[in-house]
Amino acid sequence: MGRAGRGAALADTRKTTSLAVLIDADNTSSRHAQAIFDEIVKLGEANVRRIYGDFSGGRLAGWD
Repeated sequence: MGRAGRGAALADTRKTTSLAVLIDADNTSSRHAQAIFDEIVKLGEANVRRIYGDFSGGRLAGWD
């Protein structure tokens, strides 16, 4: 196997950190969403993503 082949095999063995991201939208402004998502990308892969809050009144429309 050539040098490139070995590198490809090594790349496949690297593990990413799996994250569950749970956001309380009632207490977190959607203005912070981009900063939150940028930080998540630095930490690993968000396999579970949930935003919780009362979306019925339109107050959380920024999270849509």
